[in-house]
Amino acid sequence: MRTRRLVIGWIVALLILGGFPFRLTAKQRSSPFDPWRFLTARYHPQRLIIKRRGGTRPQVVTLRKGEDVLARLSALQYEDDIEYAEPDLLYVADRVVPNDPSFANLWGLEMIRAPEAWKVTNGSPEVVVAVIDTGIDYTHPDLQGNIWVNAGEIPDNLRDDDGNGYVDDVYGYNAIAPLRPPMDDNRHGTHVAGTIGAVGDNQIGIVGVNWRVKIMALKFLDRDGSGYLSDALEAIDYILTMKRRGVNIRIVNASWGADTYSRALEEAIQRLQNEGILFVAAAGNGSTSAKQYPAAYEGVLSVAAVDQSGDLAYFSNYGDWVDLAAPGRAILSTVPGGGYASFSGTSMATPHVVGVAALALSVRDVSPSELEHALRQGVQPHPTLAGKVATGGIVDALGTLGALDADDPAKVCEKDCPPTVSLSASRLVVDDGETVIFTANGSDPDGDPLTYRWETTAGTLRAGITEATLDTTGVNPTPGASPVVVVVTVTVDDGRGHSASASRGITVRPPNRPPQVTVEADRTSVQDGAIVFLTARGGDPDGDPLTYTWTASAGKLTNSGAAAQLDTTGLNPVPDADPVRVIVRVRASDGRGGEATAAVEVWVMAPPKVSIAASPTSVRFRNAQATFYLALRKHPAYRGDIALQFIPLDAPHDLTATISPYRFLVLTHRVVVRLARAPSGSRDYRVLVRAQTDDGRAYDSNIVILQKR
Repeated sequence: MRTRRLVIGWIVALLILGGFPFRLTAKQRSSPFDPWRFLTARYHPQRLIIKRRGGTRPQVVTLRKGEDVLARLSALQYEDDIEYAEPDLLYVADRVVPNDPSFANLWGLEMIRAPEAWKVTNGSPEVVVAVIDTGIDYTHPDLQGNIWVNAGEIPDNLRDDDGNGYVDDVYGYNAIAPLRPPMDDNRHGTHVAGTIGAVGDNQIGIVGVNWRVKIMALKFLDRDGSGYLSDALEAIDYILTMKRRGVNIRIVNASWGADTYSRALEEAIQRLQNEGILFVAAAGNGSTSAKQYPAAYEGVLSVAAVDQSGDLAYFSNYGDWVDLAAPGRAILSTVPGGGYASFSGTSMATPHVVGVAALALSVRDVSPSELEHALRQGVQPHPTLAGKVATGGIVDALGTLGALDADDPAKVCEKDCPPTVSLSASRLVVDDGETVIFTANGSDPDGDPLTYRWETTAGTLRAGITEATLDTTGVNPTPGASPVVVVVTVTVDDGRGHSASASRGITVRPPNRPPQVTVEADRTSVQDGAIVFLTARGGDPDGDPLTYTWTASAGKLTNSGAAAQLDTTGLNPVPDADPVRVIVRVRASDGRGGEATAAVEVWVMAPPKVSIAASPTSVRFRNAQATFYLALRKHPAYRGDIALQFIPLDAPHDLTATISPYRFLVLTHRVVVRLARAPSGSRDYRVLVRAQTDDGRAYDSNIVILQKR
């Protein structure tokens, strides 16, 4: 009897879930934690974030095995003591694109005028920056001196020495594995940290925006660069704990995000802001104006990415919810193991802004709102950013200090003063054969007329007075060769024995080589209404980041970068019609004119007129009789009859069967199989049931094993 109840219950569930759509009630649609807005979100399959009315913090609740997150979320709408509930959302590091490390230089620091700002300040170890990311390689030679250390904690003794509630939190906190240090196992967090504060003037590697600063490591993203909301909340709680214990944490770097709003995360960030901490987040790499969180929350400083020309990077998100931009393409920084690499992304732009903010705080102690105002006021306007980011400009270290009324260290000359000159380039990275325009801006405090002299280390320079054009033809003509740096220098002379020079380096890449791409589908034959997941796998011999453009000959195609999904609903809805072919194509572009394409065929099959499923799939004979059940469904378009036939698959069989409607469940039949003559010994019989329509088409159930023991 117990077996029978289980079987019946299974069929009931199958029929209810498979056959009857359900609708939202008015209360469900208006709910502040409407489950339907999470349908396309990524989240933990067994966890919810729940805040009860009157509570100060949300709690993480683990569901029972097999319990559906959205179904449980829907049920919680009717509990009066619940203020809000949401899935444990998944966040990802804003995807980075590797380039050849020898290709890049620290062009970003020049663009944001960090060297000019260093004449005022190069940072302070009194300012602590929290990096919530994949962790940090705190042993990296170029970071070690600027890593925050919890002086009250003894390493590796598995004790909470300072009584703050955390064990062995020497360099910060690992929310994924609290007893382990926040060591980077992905590279992302270490790269971010290097831009903020790789040690300066130490004769190795690179330099960060800050020569001196303290960086606290918070790990909630795993080795794949993804992490859950619950762990992000734990990382924020750690920051709040240490801030209240006297650690001067002033800025948080968040180079990650998701496209789904979370009230729990927004409230946590507000608590940081209330403690005097500025939260800076990456706008995202979707090439879209759609909001990404946490960047789009009120009070969060949102950062887009620009390339070496100051134009919005092709991958960067944009919109009036984005505050400002920063260098984000081919950014050289630290990676675990003592190495260096170039990455691209808004993840790389964000630490430039965080670094400038830390520089500003080393000069003047201001509130988060005052600091954000100075960062926005101090930007360098760029014409292509108008309408793309709210300020229309790129973060500027010197401009930010000026907006804070920082002291100007320049000495004032009163008589017979030397001239000054600055030099700009129309482009900082070009391919062999392209031209670059250099513009000099010279001035003389005494008003003396200036003469200009131009020089270059390579290429052909056609010089005017204040402008020169560099032709790079032949500088780097061999495909696959390493990039070549060309330095152009201009010298101004006032005719009274005083002169000044300025130099600007550009990178000349070898001729572009096209990328390669392949495309894979998780299934190439599906039934109408199925979702097909597709993946593009591209590579570029020059290390250029790739963008992907997807098209489909039919169906609804949505994509994000190298991933896409095809919705086949409605492509072949008529039962038993011929298959429909859909061609999905992807084009990979390297941003330098190189492209490659690939395609895959997906066949969309029509639904059957009849579906038939047998359960259970294994039954034992008792007194020479075995029973199983059939779930039988007709397509709405088919209104004819169905004939059922019992089919033994093994001979000899000596089996007979009776198939009859099961009176306790609609669309269900019971199959009673009898052994006419029971053979000696044990034996298994394979059987199925065939359903036949009026036009002679046959549809077979799954195979059932009948066991004689």
